[in-house]
Amino acid sequence: MTIQTAKRASKVARYSGGLESRLDTIASVVLVMQSIASLYTMAEASFFFGVCIAISGIASYLLIRAVAEVIRLLKKGQGLNYGGEISQCQAELEQRC
Repeated sequence: MTIQTAKRASKVARYSGGLESRLDTIASVVLVMQSIASLYTMAEASFFFGVCIAISGIASYLLIRAVAEVIRLLKKGQGLNYGGEISQCQAELEQRC
């Protein structure tokens, strides 16, 4: 006679929301808006100023995404729920003879 025990069901909960998710959305909106402004400036005024706006848009996007990443890491360190995914490095193994 075998005794069957109850098996624990694994839960996969996905948390959405929080400041970090909003920052990701804001970063994407800022990038799109500055891209449009950059193209308009290149067409109407000056190519140089258009490139400057494009560079500032990319820098703003990266800065806002970095702030969201820091918030996620701080929340993970405290054991709190966080929205989005924490970026990870991808390692490549190169074998040589």
